[in-house]
Amino acid sequence: MNDSQIVGDFMGLGHSQIMYINRGGYGGKVMIQDYANNSSQGGLKYFEFWFQDTSLDGWIDSGDRQIAGDFMGLGHDQLLLINRQNGGDGKVRILDYSTSDHESVSRFYESWLEPGSIDPFLAEGSAAVVGDFTGAHRDQLQSWRTTVMGNTRCGDTILLRSWNNDYLYRPDTAQASRARSPGLARRGRSCASPMATSS
Repeated sequence: MNDSQIVGDFMGLGHSQIMYINRGGYGGKVMIQDYANNSSQGGLKYFEFWFQDTSLDGWIDSGDRQIAGDFMGLGHDQLLLINRQNGGDGKVRILDYSTSDHESVSRFYESWLEPGSIDPFLAEGSAAVVGDFTGAHRDQLQSWRTTVMGNTRCGDTILLRSWNNDYLYRPDTAQASRARSPGLARRGRSCASPMATSS
């Protein structure tokens, strides 16, 4: 099982740090290192043993996703967790590591019992990128997947609005409404036919 290295400004320092996630099940589980002092060893900003915090349990299995971005509009990056296996551990979670040197804070949680816009993109073969695509001053998640129907290859794309204290922000109206899921900001499909075939 491979470990993970994720880049983001998790501590709100104005520059990126590296988060190391150990999936081994023992020893250290999460470490955030700051390399701004030009030291090859880095500066330790966060360290969590496997026995200290259960927030990541069930969220870092093979196939799960961990993505950095300022989804809550807090001015620093959080860790977005996507659990692709319905094992009772939840479907989507956002953790904030800026408030402590050994314990995270949960900012958002969506269970598998709650239908969400991200559901079709939990399968293998889907991809995702993060950025402020709507000018909302917080990051959104853009996901897409490719499906093949006969000789036609189609790409489905969704752009999810930001999570922010369970409110759904609409950049087009600058209004907010209550929501558990971030909802759709944009959805589209593009197809190419016929598919190229080898001779």
